[in-house]
Amino acid sequence: MTSDRRPDFFIIGAPKAGTTSLYDWLAGHPQVYMSPVKEPMYFCPDVQGGLRRLFTHPVDEPGYMALFADAQQDQVAGEASTRYLVSHVAPGLVHAFNSRARVIAMLRNPVDLVHALHNERVSLGAEPITDFGAAVEADQARRNGQRLPAGANSLGSVYRDTALFVEPLERWFESFGRDLVHVIVFDDLVGNPAAEFQRVLKFLSVDQGYAPPSFAASNRSHRLRKGPLRVLLASRPAQWTAHRALPALLGENRTQRLARSFRMSRVNRAKSVRSGIPADLRAHLEMDFMPDVERLSNLLGRDFGSLWFGRPTPPDGASQISSAAATPSMPEPA
Repeated sequence: MTSDRRPDFFIIGAPKAGTTSLYDWLAGHPQVYMSPVKEPMYFCPDVQGGLRRLFTHPVDEPGYMALFADAQQDQVAGEASTRYLVSHVAPGLVHAFNSRARVIAMLRNPVDLVHALHNERVSLGAEPITDFGAAVEADQARRNGQRLPAGANSLGSVYRDTALFVEPLERWFESFGRDLVHVIVFDDLVGNPAAEFQRVLKFLSVDQGYAPPSFAASNRSHRLRKGPLRVLLASRPAQWTAHRALPALLGENRTQRLARSFRMSRVNRAKSVRSGIPADLRAHLEMDFMPDVERLSNLLGRDFGSLWFGRPTPPDGASQISSAAATPSMPEPA
């Protein structure tokens, strides 16, 4: 299938900051078309590791464009690839592809983000260091190209770098301008998802009267089920059915939506409760992240030091920074 339809907006990450929930909520809107592959990862060839890359820039452009062939003229089309935020080249590549695109960035307490990301990567078999403390301890070695997961590079595997927000946001602001980049803070999304969702609809210029049937989180902490199911899925008949028979019968996009529904289902995944972060490790990580959090506070005009770490951001432009109270614990979108 060939198509000249280009996506109108991009959800760029960060990972584990509500991107899956927002993708699912938007997918139900009659004026919104979401890519059947949530994370095409087409515009981030510099990031390796994690989820398997489906589309390689620029050679797979026809396949990438085909993802949006079913979008109607009265719909805005979008996708959500969480590697785009950390990528150094994605802002420029996306801008060259569609200079009028709108961009949605989603931010979260960086300590909680890397903890949740580690849990997900372990679940997917993409992280060989199963202990969280040991995994973040390997960050410096991974920056130097050592102890990398199979198929990963430094940009895709260093936990701390995944949760540094200022330089990535500045790259997107420089490419698109501040007005075309909408920033969502995870705490706000959890605290009032309906209000945050309505702001997104306004940003996308679609009907703000729509609401999904539920604002329940889409991608809570989980582990993939093991046993006979995994063996069956890896078998040749199952692979042939998934990659040959179903696309021929249903079409590629419908097959991708069906496959995603299965991957997100209880048949494939079991709920998992993450262990807590030891207090000393959390304090250490907060110290590591605080310089970037201070810069973020000044960039966006909000006291993220107080919000996330319970420590006010130092007074560089403090008169313009609004203090935000810590958010109580509640179910997390992811």
